[in-house]
Amino acid sequence: MATIEKGTLYLFSSKIVFFLTGYLLYFILGRFLLTPEEFGIFGVVVGLIGITNVLLAQGIQQSVSKFVSAQKELAPVIKRKAFKLEILLSIIFFFAYFLAAPFAAQIFNEPRMVLLIQISAIGIFFRPFVSIMRGYLNGLKRFKGEAVLAMATRILRLALPVLLVALGYSLFGAFLGIAIAMILSFSIGLAMTGLPTRNNNSFSSNTLILFALPVIAFSLIQSLLTQLDMFFVKAMLTAGENAGYYVAATTLAKLPYEAITTIALVLLPLVSETSFANRIAKTSFYIMHAFRYAILFILPTALIASVTALPLITLFYRQAYAPAASVLSILAIAYLFLAFFTISATIIIAHGKPKHVFAIGASALLLDFILNYYLVPILGMEGAAIATLASMAIAALITTAYVFGKFRVFPFRSGAKALLAAAIPIAISPFFYWSGLMLLLEYAILVAIYIVLLFLLREIREEDFIILRNALG
Repeated sequence: MATIEKGTLYLFSSKIVFFLTGYLLYFILGRFLLTPEEFGIFGVVVGLIGITNVLLAQGIQQSVSKFVSAQKELAPVIKRKAFKLEILLSIIFFFAYFLAAPFAAQIFNEPRMVLLIQISAIGIFFRPFVSIMRGYLNGLKRFKGEAVLAMATRILRLALPVLLVALGYSLFGAFLGIAIAMILSFSIGLAMTGLPTRNNNSFSSNTLILFALPVIAFSLIQSLLTQLDMFFVKAMLTAGENAGYYVAATTLAKLPYEAITTIALVLLPLVSETSFANRIAKTSFYIMHAFRYAILFILPTALIASVTALPLITLFYRQAYAPAASVLSILAIAYLFLAFFTISATIIIAHGKPKHVFAIGASALLLDFILNYYLVPILGMEGAAIATLASMAIAALITTAYVFGKFRVFPFRSGAKALLAAAIPIAISPFFYWSGLMLLLEYAILVAIYIVLLFLLREIREEDFIILRNALG
């Protein structure tokens, strides 16, 4: 058990840095340095970068992690094979992305995006190699090393763009800073893992590719589920500031979800290893605890964020972003469902069934596209948020049901207790009417009530303290 505890602690630490740096980047740019319209452009281009990175990076990272964790003696050759694959792919994607910039700018009715997209292509080239090195460290269960590399990447990605924008380079400086940050992260990763070297052991590239392709496809679907609504808002609504409002709401709605993805990062190699060894009881144990801790954490945070959306959005941005409150209220619940979709999908992928996840995710994405197409012109930003909520909820319900059908484990009792414990803080939250920094005190009170109720309901047990001690020890 110590492995998952310490691994979660290390990667959760990196996620804290992820939260702080990611939010600070958006907070500083959105509140102090960019107008809402410029902030919307920034968010859309970052979304395009994210989708391209998924195609090149996220799938290969999970694939390297899976095969390294299952066959540690082949780790060096797996890393080398992955590097060879990505060199060619990165070159192809670099030129394709660079040349497609004018077309993308035309779709979003924003000529200023051409240069920004082209500058961001530099970082896109280097990102996959950083992901391979993270997958390599993850598969070897060197979670501390993976966390260090992840944190270094995020800190650089915050500091350099903010510095260049503050110096007067505006959006150009933001994306130049992101590109330089990725080059430096690549150098740090090489220093930690070493250059790929030849090895007498053999490992078929086809094995890596065949597993990576459906994983990449799923990762693309997952990314599009979080970006498609923003793209529709930018492309279909004429007021440029709408995209800025939507980016602000999405940034805050994602925070609890991003914390939960830490569990997925640790869960992948553990479920992969125990499934490969046919240790069903251990696999079920990991699955049960992953769902339980996800429920206990994300359920209250998502609900509280939803009911306090207006003071929350104005606290972290400014009063000009108040129109985003209704969007945040919906998206907070949407990302609650996405968290469970991500955990369930990770379990299915680790169990060796990535095609199942792809089929479910593709169906949800198609629904998301159709709903956005029809709802955004009618309901505006709120229509995009509703489309996202519906598609994420359906994906979560289907994948979670699949996992339950396969392993027959799910913390139903814990979920009921968490829902009951969260209901009381949610019910009394409207009576506070607090805003500004006082909102943080309100959150502290509501969370304290929730935790006390969990104690009274005996949902927080001695076992949880043992797990915490093992993680910290």
